[in-house]
Amino acid sequence: LAAFVRRWRPDTLPDSAPLYLLNLRVGLGHDLNQLLAPVFAGQVIGRELLSIETARQGTALDVSYRAQLPATSSAEILVMALNRVEGVQSVRLQRCGAEPD
Repeated sequence: LAAFVRRWRPDTLPDSAPLYLLNLRVGLGHDLNQLLAPVFAGQVIGRELLSIETARQGTALDVSYRAQLPATSSAEILVMALNRVEGVQSVRLQRCGAEPD
């Protein structure tokens, strides 16, 4: 898991790119790096792992990231791409500073 966490460097990211809070539920037993890295590589320019915890009586992981999207992507594209990944059970993306529903 340590290799998966990419160092957050806000000074190297574009000021215009908004920050999002990304919450994922992933089935236990999946390697997060192998599972998520292909989507993150094309859809996220910066991310920071905020929390990770078990869910569903230990059968899943709830993972939270702060993420920044490139201008070539969108929130909708990222959510759809992650939702198509086998092992990802749910995806929630919220713009930082926005009130939750």
